[in-house]
Amino acid sequence: MTSVGVFIWQFILAWLLAGLAIYLPGRLLLRLLKVPLMPLEHLAASLISGAGLLVLVYWAMSLGQVQWLLWAYVLAAAGSEAWLWSERLRRDPILLHAEVEVLDHERLRVFWPLYLLAFLGVLAQGRYMFWTAWPTAHGLDILAWHATDAPWHVFNIFHLARVYPPELAGFSGNPLINYHMLSHLLWGAIRHLAPVLDAWHLYFRIAPVFYSALITLSAFVAARAWSGKLKTAYLASALVLFSANFGYLMPLIFGAQKYGIWDSIFWVQSPMGMIFNPSVSSSFLFLFMGLWALTRWVRERHLGFLVLVALLWGVMPGFKVYPGLLMIVALFMVAIIRLIWQRDWSLVQAWLAVLPVFLFVFLPPNLHAPSLIKFLPGFNLGTMLVAPDRMALMSSYDLKLLYAHHRWLVALIMAGLFAVFFVGNLGVRAMALPSMFKSFREFHKTDPILLFIGLLVVGAFAAPVLFVQKGVQWNTVQFAYFGLALASLPAAEQFWVWAEPWTRWKQYTALALVIALGLPCAIQSLCVVNWNATLSPKMLEALMWLKDTGTLRDVVLRPLPDAYRTEAGYKTLIKNQVRGSMTSLSVWDKEAKAFAAGTGSATTMTAQAQGTSLTAAAALAVDSNSISAQAAPAANTTTAVSRAAIWEREDCMVLASTTFKNSYLEGTVTSQILGYPVEKRAREIRHFYETSDAVEAREFLEQGHIRYVLLYPEMKFPFSPEGVSLKLAFENEAVKIYKYVPRKEWE
Repeated sequence: MTSVGVFIWQFILAWLLAGLAIYLPGRLLLRLLKVPLMPLEHLAASLISGAGLLVLVYWAMSLGQVQWLLWAYVLAAAGSEAWLWSERLRRDPILLHAEVEVLDHERLRVFWPLYLLAFLGVLAQGRYMFWTAWPTAHGLDILAWHATDAPWHVFNIFHLARVYPPELAGFSGNPLINYHMLSHLLWGAIRHLAPVLDAWHLYFRIAPVFYSALITLSAFVAARAWSGKLKTAYLASALVLFSANFGYLMPLIFGAQKYGIWDSIFWVQSPMGMIFNPSVSSSFLFLFMGLWALTRWVRERHLGFLVLVALLWGVMPGFKVYPGLLMIVALFMVAIIRLIWQRDWSLVQAWLAVLPVFLFVFLPPNLHAPSLIKFLPGFNLGTMLVAPDRMALMSSYDLKLLYAHHRWLVALIMAGLFAVFFVGNLGVRAMALPSMFKSFREFHKTDPILLFIGLLVVGAFAAPVLFVQKGVQWNTVQFAYFGLALASLPAAEQFWVWAEPWTRWKQYTALALVIALGLPCAIQSLCVVNWNATLSPKMLEALMWLKDTGTLRDVVLRPLPDAYRTEAGYKTLIKNQVRGSMTSLSVWDKEAKAFAAGTGSATTMTAQAQGTSLTAAAALAVDSNSISAQAAPAANTTTAVSRAAIWEREDCMVLASTTFKNSYLEGTVTSQILGYPVEKRAREIRHFYETSDAVEAREFLEQGHIRYVLLYPEMKFPFSPEGVSLKLAFENEAVKIYKYVPRKEWE
């Protein structure tokens, strides 16, 4: 976190390094492959394939613990490019890539509407990113929806520039596994080349520009290669970012005061709002450019395009595993269909080319990790129906009671909800449905690219309906993001098929209507983006002191969030860890029968009566006891003072991401999702701040390799700090920081 002046030169430095480490290697690869490309394709393919090359190279170096070789890779690419240019000046045709005559209508300058669209996309998505997380006299303001994700991503970018594997942020002493980390590795590689780059700026202000501009560019290139039409490509690019769902219909029908953010009423946010998630945003680039390369391979059979398919789609599970799984399954299905009915081996070859890279990227962090996906059909549809921050049409209690007495009726409701989930989230992209359904009916002779798109879209919406994720059940909704993005292509094509017989003014009128129908949720999201969570100046001062003290290997212990330091609040924390894993139909049956017998608790109904807003993730999982516990005052031995919301959030790792020292337990939700024993550490922390046994407290600090301990002003240690070798090292109005002297230093 730095000043604006420092940021400006860091911004310039970052883009210079991106040119050296991303663009030049990608450009060199295209030269070597000798693929015939137009300038716009060349620009997009150089940047995105260069990013794929960089993460593969840095990934391999990280696995071998030889990250210091990265500069050799960059210099080799730059040197090779310089050498090829010198040879070009000598007019040696052997060393040049395949030359294509560039027609006037294909030159970069003629695509100025696309650049305008990309610029508008950067501005719109930048609204979520650029103006947040600046340190000021008022502290550190972070948009509330960044409080979970931003600290996590910043911590990983910082540490992947140094070491592999990094520790799990907020859970010291344990490696980060079972996670797609290539988006962090990409910017970790850039920061490795220049350690002066601030990880907060890389996440909030540099990476979003890269992703946003290239989402528009890659969507355009893919749509044009597939359809062969400029009009389809322009409309598809606009739909990808600027078209949201039909969530605004719910406030129109049931009243605006009942709903907050319209864009997620049907669960799935539009791609515009996902810029804060670099794993999702970066995956869009590789999904679209892989589709472009596959289209060119199927139609031209140039081996260079097969190599690009393998690279662009092979690395995708490392950026986000969900689109990787959708792609590998859909591609396999289309490959088998084309092989059986058309005797066409091209898609089988593409699948076989992708598979080795896919496994190289996917297996190392996931080989021994437990599966987080569970089969629980209808759970996410149920939460969409009952949760106050979704459709909110009935209570969880009523739904379970109905399930206990009339399961067939609940089954019909779920079928209707799936239609709402599918069409409601597609929005105007539902124009794609006629062509997709036609491709399914004529699967043996249809365009294989359209069939691939259709299968991936259906799979993307079916996955969150059938499966949930352990810990945070609704995380599987992220599958649908990629269905939305790809559906934009056949939707744009279908619009122009319908509009082709119309007069020009009717076409423009219909086009304006389509755009207008897709904009309300996106505009409303941009208007409500000023929801901040502030870290106080004094707490920020303490964290900056901690950042500049000691080493990055030091572990920091902080108390549990205030809401969990009461007896009732602590029980809620433990209960949440247990309930997060209770994802099975047997649990649903048990609770429904309890409600029918009059022995259950009316979860959502009680919450709404108390004026408490439950999130969708909790709407079918918590009970009324947890509601009162969350609202209870926190304490250690005295009543706690009011602290900033971002500091108190159980899913925020603000300490780890500002000091870059890891915390013993912070961000409990992420640790739970990845299968780590959050409950055990919570018990240990509570016991440490309450035990009077100095020897036991010292043993805990030793075993946890804890070097710094935080204490709030209203709290007191139940033991003598001197007896545990704790020395007060920093103090202000927000916090006291004690330094622990390990046994090896005082014996």
